[in-house]
Amino acid sequence: MIPIATYRLQFRNGMTFSRACSLIPHLKELGISHLYASPIFTAATGSTHGYDVVNCNEIDPALGGQQGFNRLHAELLKHGMGIILDIVPNHMAASLENPWWYDLIEWGQRSPYSGHFDIDWRSRLSLPVLDRPFTQLVSAREVALVLADDHVIAIEAAGGKYPLSPQSYAVVFETLESPVGSQLIQAATEATPRGTASFHARINNVLSTPSARNVTLSFLEHLSSDEKMMERIHDAQPWHLIPWRDASRHLNYRRFFDINGLVGLRVEDPGVFEDVHQLAFKLIDAGQIDGLRIDHIDGLADPTDYLARLRDRIGKDKYLIVEKILQHDETLPAEWPVDGTTGYEFIAAAADVFVDPAGWSALGDAYASTRDEPLDIVAEKRRAKLQLLRQNFQTELSALAALAAKLSGGTSGGQNPEAFEAAIAELIAAFPVYRTYGTRGGMTDRDAELIDDVTAAASKANLASDPETLWQVVTLLKRCDDDRSWELRKRFQQLSGPVMAKAVEDTLFYRHNQLLGLNEVGGELTPDTAGAQHFHQLMVQRVVSRDHSLSATSTHDTKRGEDARALLYSLSDAPQRWIDGFQRWRQMNDALRQTECAVPDASDEWFIYQGLAGVWPSRTSGAGGWSQFQSRFAQYLEKAMREAKLHTSWHEVNAPYEDAMQKFVAKILGDARSSFVKDFETTLRPFEDAGRIKSLAQTLMKITAPGVPDFYQGTELWDYSLVDPDNRRPLSENVISARTDGSAVTIAKREIIIRALEFRSKNLTLFELGEYRALEIEGGHHGKYFAFLREYQEAIAITLVTVSPLAEGSAPVTLDLPPQYHARRFTDIISGKTGIEAGREVAEILAESPVALLVSI
Repeated sequence: MIPIATYRLQFRNGMTFSRACSLIPHLKELGISHLYASPIFTAATGSTHGYDVVNCNEIDPALGGQQGFNRLHAELLKHGMGIILDIVPNHMAASLENPWWYDLIEWGQRSPYSGHFDIDWRSRLSLPVLDRPFTQLVSAREVALVLADDHVIAIEAAGGKYPLSPQSYAVVFETLESPVGSQLIQAATEATPRGTASFHARINNVLSTPSARNVTLSFLEHLSSDEKMMERIHDAQPWHLIPWRDASRHLNYRRFFDINGLVGLRVEDPGVFEDVHQLAFKLIDAGQIDGLRIDHIDGLADPTDYLARLRDRIGKDKYLIVEKILQHDETLPAEWPVDGTTGYEFIAAAADVFVDPAGWSALGDAYASTRDEPLDIVAEKRRAKLQLLRQNFQTELSALAALAAKLSGGTSGGQNPEAFEAAIAELIAAFPVYRTYGTRGGMTDRDAELIDDVTAAASKANLASDPETLWQVVTLLKRCDDDRSWELRKRFQQLSGPVMAKAVEDTLFYRHNQLLGLNEVGGELTPDTAGAQHFHQLMVQRVVSRDHSLSATSTHDTKRGEDARALLYSLSDAPQRWIDGFQRWRQMNDALRQTECAVPDASDEWFIYQGLAGVWPSRTSGAGGWSQFQSRFAQYLEKAMREAKLHTSWHEVNAPYEDAMQKFVAKILGDARSSFVKDFETTLRPFEDAGRIKSLAQTLMKITAPGVPDFYQGTELWDYSLVDPDNRRPLSENVISARTDGSAVTIAKREIIIRALEFRSKNLTLFELGEYRALEIEGGHHGKYFAFLREYQEAIAITLVTVSPLAEGSAPVTLDLPPQYHARRFTDIISGKTGIEAGREVAEILAESPVALLVSI
């Protein structure tokens, strides 16, 4: 079943099942058919997003538990609605709250869950939780042996209590001159991994008397002061505690990206697959779930096999989409049995409609003058990827290189793992997409061709690299003769994606700030040369391939809200107005920067002013006033500086630089009535108005284009949020009460959604199966308008929108319809106008609203 429209709710942060129930009438009024829920399974305490799952088979009690979910499902059914659930098969929280992870720590490789997680068991499990080496913490008495939960002996460190392996109890209690010691050792000796509960009960029984408990606690306190004994006990564990800064070089489990607290799952194993999906399948079988959204599909060892098994298990009728970043014209593998993606490519394609290429180029010339070196996006991307590989993913890179060297015959010909590291790094740096999808049986022709292209690009990028080693790596990646080559191919594919994400989305997009509206997940830093035609091409492809991807404009992961992004697009419509403003503001605020360290420099200021433009409080409904705006931007600025990794980073904080940047912003915003603030607001006003019109156009386009229109919580109103956590703030009560926000635009965003979705729901075949056709607009409008047509049998719907409000037309403009439609008369669903015929001037059609949905049924 394909949804009519989805509405994403971020559970947690005050959003419970109970509150979601109260929103359902509002969603029904909007025209939403399916609630699109963030992960609801039990997550780590205090989780703000739910992707750090600690129990895959329990609905989080913090949200209302199973009973609360049942009530939510019943309420949705009452309103004729369903639910799409976001699940996380790639990883879980590496947390002591996770019973599988806890058991694994206690028993090591003997644990029945040791195969659930993607761990290299050739060495002890690394737990990167310390701020300093273990030996230093022992000397400072910041670690201790404790009795945890009355039934486990543990090392307490960094706020956690890590259970000791039963095999090490003999080491701990060998010198305890009390019957309690021998009883504890005997209980541990006889314990088995499958009998953990009995073992814990036995320990609890041994320590049930006050005297036995006191003797044990006193002895543990004594051992905690013995540095050599503490190190010996630590060495006896199947795990070892290490500083978190060492994770990039000394870690032996696969992470989600470079987040130490999220450990990879091995869902390629059939048993793990069943364990991880047990509750999800139960909800589907009970008819409580209508579809699944698969988080981070690129993290899995074999997405093709996983999706085949998943589809077979849930059936053909369940809506199934994957979170997959498609780069430019990349398409999903044809063999994936899915309905589409979560829709980031729609955001990127829409940007090509709304950004004027000439204006973007003019902004680029001005931005280039603020930088110390020429702009070279390709070179910067390569440099960012190589930097991330060495700084954040060195442990994964080293393991890959060692495996490649071993498979190639060791160090023959003078080669060594370092040479393989360099070759693999260059290959990953040259990848234009996230990954290939080779399987145990080898690579598809499509992926093999991609590898060849990447190899050529890598060779060209670094002529000093060893071509023989590069060729050996490529040969190994394509080989399909044994499990070892599959292991290399699998690990390579699981690394290239995270490197792309962290180097581009979370590094380059904070370094290259020509037009911040383009710096979006799944986006490109440069507009497509085809411009609006690129949007048409993507939509035609969706129809041809029966692609029912979401058409997203905001998500919990986007860099800024859809309306903030639309406003920033408008800078390309009148670039000189923005450039002149930038130059004035530089002069106005010259005395406020720290001259001794030249912070901020011109490039920093360019970024600051665009960042401010997207979230300026005059447009932020319910933002909490000037002080809250300042606080939100300060938090954003800290994240942006550290993600850029130029002057500071999360791992190595440059406090003087950050302090200088924050003080500068605090000074320019210190007085809400200053000349700078007044000038900034005045300069911004036309861009604000233009941005709202672009946003209305974007909203109507996603409702009427091929795909499933998706709405992120609260975006039925104006959304000028920043990157997370700002865009994950609790949902405002205004979403229910608001009917308009006093906008100068005649038709409010919310009303467009209601009217367009109502028409869509009554004409589903038109939008699910209908053809898509680009329409030409005749006259000198200089890209001011954009239109397309949907057609199914006799039904026709034309989307006509204003996309460049600041563009100046030079002549009357008309909508050019094919001859077969000239006799038809149309009604505008948005304004209510009737009797509109072909050849009518666009300005007349759009006299009451900057957008129109012209229909003839």
